[in-house]
Amino acid sequence: MPRRQNPPLPLPFRLTSLSTKLFIVAGVSIFVAIRLTLQLSTTISLGDSSLSAHDDAAVSPPNEIPMHPGGNDSVGNGSPAKKAPPWHQQQGTVDQNRNYIVYLSQGPASSYIRLQHRFNNLPNALFFYHSYDQECNGCVFLANTTLPRGRNLVLKTALQSLMGNQAGSTSVAQVKYFVMMDDDVEVQCIPSRRDCWFEYHTMLLDQRTTWPLLAPKFYVDGDAEPALYHTCRDDSLWVMRWDYVHLLYPFPTKHDKKTWNIYVQAVWERMKRCFPNGFHSHKGYRNVNPRHGTYPKGLRKGLVVDLLNDEYPTLGPWKIQKTPDERPFRCTPALKEPPLQQQADPKCTELTKSRFEQWMNGTLVV
Repeated sequence: MPRRQNPPLPLPFRLTSLSTKLFIVAGVSIFVAIRLTLQLSTTISLGDSSLSAHDDAAVSPPNEIPMHPGGNDSVGNGSPAKKAPPWHQQQGTVDQNRNYIVYLSQGPASSYIRLQHRFNNLPNALFFYHSYDQECNGCVFLANTTLPRGRNLVLKTALQSLMGNQAGSTSVAQVKYFVMMDDDVEVQCIPSRRDCWFEYHTMLLDQRTTWPLLAPKFYVDGDAEPALYHTCRDDSLWVMRWDYVHLLYPFPTKHDKKTWNIYVQAVWERMKRCFPNGFHSHKGYRNVNPRHGTYPKGLRKGLVVDLLNDEYPTLGPWKIQKTPDERPFRCTPALKEPPLQQQADPKCTELTKSRFEQWMNGTLVV
């Protein structure tokens, strides 16, 4: 069978002379030589950086970790990170001696042993627990406390314990994050739905994790949604960097016997004023607390406004414009990128720091 012939090129594309062919061959050779020279030059100038980038990818956790003022300018293995934004550079670096996570919880005494076992098995974790129904060995007992009073009690106990520790013991200067949580909350990995406390704890310890307020995704957030920034997060699990605890604590207790969640609504209103979209929810973790969705909730605007005007008058005047919709944990639109205001408002910071210090030294009773 005769060999199949390609059709002849149209006239404008035929190479009709040897000189034209040689000219094109020479041009292609010069182009290839330039490309090879540039590639070699780039490789030499980068040195080991390409290897470092590869190594960093191997040790990076599966979720993007947001940097923040106070963040480290290098990644976990010491390799140079991407150039930090101006606000990051102005704030310096994270103290790498802060390598402990303190977990704070409260509930019935029956939950203490289970939670103690969980957190004692995590590296660099400390656990403090408040029982409201009966005494238990190792926990803080005070009968019949309300939710905000019990949470204030367990944090103050933890801080006083850490500040009073002798040399060689863990001190408050070694704490990176405080985690406030319900006794029945779970953290699951997305999408596997398996227990994820170890991975979440490891992420918090990672030196690249520096955002001041964190919370896993909640039921209103879809699995496929990216990492998000919220103003309102369910109070069953809040993670607070050591220098941001004062922004939330001590929790206000006025009217706390009239409705259990009034203090949460007051905190959300302050977050709108002081640090909108300040809670970061990682895309790989979910807060699972089935019972919390069944608790009675309802916004009593008059009580919230009265509480805020009484305890935070200089941030007022306070006025709640409307009742949260059917998704109260998204009281403002969630953002897929960090908010423009990437740290708390200075006026709020000054006020809440002063209030926190007065509470700790006993001159402020809430």
